[in-house]
Amino acid sequence: MATKRNKKYKPRQVIQNPMQYICGGFKKIDDEHKQVLNIKNSEAMLKIVNGTADKPDFDLLIGASNMALVLCEIHDHNNAHDDLIKARDALHSLGKRYLELGRFVLKGDEMQAINHMLEIHDEQLNVMRVVDVERGYAEIQRRLRHHIGTKTIVERVAA
Repeated sequence: MATKRNKKYKPRQVIQNPMQYICGGFKKIDDEHKQVLNIKNSEAMLKIVNGTADKPDFDLLIGASNMALVLCEIHDHNNAHDDLIKARDALHSLGKRYLELGRFVLKGDEMQAINHMLEIHDEQLNVMRVVDVERGYAEIQRRLRHHIGTKTIVERVAA
């Protein structure tokens, strides 16, 4: 005898144009979107360098670092992996210093590492397809959901 399922009914999404949906992922990222993203990243970096940044600016750079690192791991671009790890560590040090001082204060080598990470991230967006970025975003969400490498700066400082 069949038992009744206790799940809420969720209808499937109807795709109006299946060919555009399938082929759309193989396109390169739109230049306008890349330009807006580059401006946001540059403004966040400028605010951090000037000492006027707040947490959303820092989070924007963390997001760019995470995306660059995941795209590098997915596509086996190991030549940039070490530079991205340096930038991640620089952002970690910057976050720790923020907790101690209450504002973002960069050191010279950290600024160089973060600037290089932003250059790598911009170059990745020029080369990658939309579907690659979507896969990278899905991988970041999976890592966050399963708590893979997601210790916060507060937890790392306490350890």
